[in-house]
Amino acid sequence: MRTIVITICIFCFAIESFSQLQDLPFSNVELRVDTFVFASRKNLATIGGETRLYFKYQTEVQECDVRLYTSNPETFESLELLPSADFEVIDSILIFNDEYITFKVRFLSLSRSDFLSFKFSHIPPGRNDTVIYSIPLLPYTETNVELFTDDYQLFIGEEKIYELSSNHIENIQISNLWTGDGQIRYRLSRASGHLYLHLISTWPGMQQANIQIRTSRPFIDSLGQLNYELPPISRTFTVKESRLRFLNTDLDEIILDPNRREGYLIQLDNQPYFSLQETYRIEDQENPGGPLIAEIFTESFLSNGRILCRLRPYSLHSKSDGYLYIKDDDVARFILNFSIIPQTVISRISILREGSDWSPDRSVYPGEEINVRIEGQSLHVGQFAFEGLRIRGTDSLANNDNVAIFRLRIPITINLRNINILHDGQNTGYTLSVKEYQRPREYDYIGVGINEDKIILSESGSVIMAENVIQDVVISFDRDKIDSGGRLFGIQVLDISITIRGKNNELIELKNIENIQVCPGAYSSPRAVFYNSKNCLTGNIELNRYLSKKTYDLEEWSRIIIEIRNRKEAHGGEGFTKNLDIIVKRSWRFDIDVSFPAGLLTLGGTSGGLTGISMAMIAQFSFYEPNRINRFKPFKIGIGFLALDAFNFSEKAVNRDMAMVILGSLYPTRRETKLTFPLYFGGGYKFTKQQFFFMIGPGIRVSI
Repeated sequence: MRTIVITICIFCFAIESFSQLQDLPFSNVELRVDTFVFASRKNLATIGGETRLYFKYQTEVQECDVRLYTSNPETFESLELLPSADFEVIDSILIFNDEYITFKVRFLSLSRSDFLSFKFSHIPPGRNDTVIYSIPLLPYTETNVELFTDDYQLFIGEEKIYELSSNHIENIQISNLWTGDGQIRYRLSRASGHLYLHLISTWPGMQQANIQIRTSRPFIDSLGQLNYELPPISRTFTVKESRLRFLNTDLDEIILDPNRREGYLIQLDNQPYFSLQETYRIEDQENPGGPLIAEIFTESFLSNGRILCRLRPYSLHSKSDGYLYIKDDDVARFILNFSIIPQTVISRISILREGSDWSPDRSVYPGEEINVRIEGQSLHVGQFAFEGLRIRGTDSLANNDNVAIFRLRIPITINLRNINILHDGQNTGYTLSVKEYQRPREYDYIGVGINEDKIILSESGSVIMAENVIQDVVISFDRDKIDSGGRLFGIQVLDISITIRGKNNELIELKNIENIQVCPGAYSSPRAVFYNSKNCLTGNIELNRYLSKKTYDLEEWSRIIIEIRNRKEAHGGEGFTKNLDIIVKRSWRFDIDVSFPAGLLTLGGTSGGLTGISMAMIAQFSFYEPNRINRFKPFKIGIGFLALDAFNFSEKAVNRDMAMVILGSLYPTRRETKLTFPLYFGGGYKFTKQQFFFMIGPGIRVSI
């Protein structure tokens, strides 16, 4: 029956949470741990407003096989699993028989892994941008804690320690604070792989202790709910009077501050032995001759049945080191216990960003969420604050005397350059330095204008054919696009290289424009006023202002090669590069050809037949191949003059004449040559014989 209830509760819980994972491109996500299978279709839970895929683990280091189901696995060839400190990849991502995507990981410390998730990067087909998918995870395990002992006897004010047995010691939350709702207080500690229960009582008789233990990772209780509180351990103890009367204090911890000469006011249980305006010595041993730990001066009796005293500490003491003794003339009169701890001192501050390790670099950026770890001594009593920030949470599991971890979000509009870290309202001398982002942005904010046309650099190809004379090439910047879409990129630092080459690929000019700073626009960027805009480019870049050989003077098939790149030293070693090859395109070319047609077959008029070597001077038009650079079509068309049989000086040269002709020619186009052997065809008008004719035949062509 219990199994049925658990199954129904989990199923209903999963239906409620499933709708929150619809933005994933996977129809189902499976985690295979040992012999268990956990799937996003049924094993979902909402924790803190976030939907997570939960799974059960047995050991801290647990291997897991992951399967991602989708209707088109082949479209996820670019899918990558982002690295994490919480696990290591055993088998990398593989598309299995076009059925699902699979990989295998080994979780490293499941009970201590906060914000556990799989994060993937993917470039969808037909897009250039990267999409990030996240699958939050929630590990759970069955945890039990037992107390096995036959010794149920305590003494007032005397701390007693029992060892607890547990199958998951790492999953138990440890707190240094004493807890208890009755006459017996308790706390937990962990050392050398063992779990300990500390008990202390302040009242004699039969006393009930109810020990409530919380886990770091949940378990599924009898109602099928994820629960963090284990069933309480209840025991009855016999509490006896101690030889010396134990006095309760209203302070458990006192800071040893040499500058605080007036000491601390504390309240003690009143005893008839005490006399007002007397000083008593406090030592850490019952026998005479012990070191002086503190002095206590009785000031006045209180209406609540206690006595007000002034305590002046002189030495450090921990409650776990043993009891303290109030002495009069070296004779122990009472026992008590409290800790005298050193002043709060910060020794190191580290910052953790999601997906990274702890770093000593205290630089922070607007809009980001970080963890700040403070290391030092006596941190558990410190009241820390961060100037201008609100603490979003702390890690109660990791916080102790020597470590304090805080979750912070840096406002996107923060106007401080340095965030002071305060303790008890006082400046500690430590700060978080606010820096502006300077991440390279994709070139969707850069436009290149050629005459009347404008292209967006991120959307253009690498080769652009310009048909007409290029009046100028203008590089413009849409500054309002840099800090947009909820992301900050900051000042973009660019270098531009310009190379001009002629139609035969000869180098004409080389120009570099370096350290171009483009600031985000004030309209869209919430950080615009914080950027150092003194060196920022305010207008566009017109190439003719930098070139000796102007773009409008370039011959056909000349090339303007532009390389735009981020200056990597300004962007933390990252950046983009874009090459643009602008070619001055022409459809035709006009030139003057001198050729020597030979053996022309002429038709028309009263004469015809083959001629000897003729001479032609033609104003000729050549046509370029539309899809090739500086390559002609294999024909030309021209008009000019033809001296028929020009080199035949015989009196019987009946075909010698001068004519105006329209000629077409076929010729090889493998390379540019001055001497070729074309085939001519066309027609014209003979001036001497005053007749029209047609002709066809080979010849020798000389181009000038």
